[in-house]
Amino acid sequence: VPELEVQHTSLPMILLTQDLSIQQAVFHQPTLLVTQDDSGQWNLSEAMELITRAGGKQQPQQQPSPLPAVTVDEGTLKIIDRDGRTATVQPLNVQGYPNGPLVWKYKVRADDRLNVTGQVSPGGSWQHEVAFQIQKISPWLSPWVKNINDFRTSGTWRGRVQGANISGRVSFDQLAYGTLSVQGSASVQLQESGDVTVAPAPLVVQTANTLAPK
Repeated sequence: VPELEVQHTSLPMILLTQDLSIQQAVFHQPTLLVTQDDSGQWNLSEAMELITRAGGKQQPQQQPSPLPAVTVDEGTLKIIDRDGRTATVQPLNVQGYPNGPLVWKYKVRADDRLNVTGQVSPGGSWQHEVAFQIQKISPWLSPWVKNINDFRTSGTWRGRVQGANISGRVSFDQLAYGTLSVQGSASVQLQESGDVTVAPAPLVVQTANTLAPK
């Protein structure tokens, strides 16, 4: 991280209470690494486990620790799989802030390719809601998938976290590639092992072929 600004408990209060609390952290031009090990597991699962512990997963009877306000300014996200294939997402800008004692809201943006807004309830099962808009991400996916210049999607996700497992429901207002368009929803489960289970609800599929059924 080239530059980091932190706002925390004042020194007199630290001396009096023996407690240090971070209210705000600003990261200027950081580089974030998402990596996959030889077994196929991504380090995101480890990060999620640490975050849920910090937020009170192990102590459900206690009030979860409040999350600080977080800003990522002009960051870079690098995704590296176990075969060494790499994608770079930049510039990445993130703003997150507590909205009362029970909710933490955030916004994530990367140019006009990625726009995410959401909120999470820290502690317990970390229930969260996300609205997303994604388009023009062919450069990000090109190490794995070719010729997807027309891919675009928007919708919402509602889910929860249990340990390193994530489950929820995704609803697509739009999921389009070329002349193919899909609307509908699906239940999704992501296991710590990296296994993903998807159970689609009724989906509406449209194509440019007027004779094709929906």
